[in-house]
Amino acid sequence: SGVIGLIVTRKLTLADLPSVPLIDIVVDLGKAAQAALHEVNNAAAQHDVATAEKVWSGDEKLDDLYLVVVNRISAHAGAHPHTIDACTQLHFIAKAFERIGDQATNLAEIVRFQAIGTLPPLERPKKA
Repeated sequence: SGVIGLIVTRKLTLADLPSVPLIDIVVDLGKAAQAALHEVNNAAAQHDVATAEKVWSGDEKLDDLYLVVVNRISAHAGAHPHTIDACTQLHFIAKAFERIGDQATNLAEIVRFQAIGTLPPLERPKKA
């Protein structure tokens, strides 16, 4: 996939740059995206609408985590200008992970449509 190639390329570039203490939060975002993709693949294999809807609903949490990651990366880059190149690479990796989450959401919509013939509502329910 193009997204995976982008992540690998960015990781290789990042290896040559100054260390940035934000890797763990980017990895957490990647794990969340991977979990969503795994869940939706299982939902598709089992025609499991409930799990597909769980993935679809969970995209908002993944988006929120992405915003936290981007804000932390930006703050770190601003406070430590010598890490701007590394922070830029981390931002690209985070965006790729967020995109994987979006793709999992799109697959969840397809699973639902194939099973019951309707798409989810255009808007997710608002947070309480």
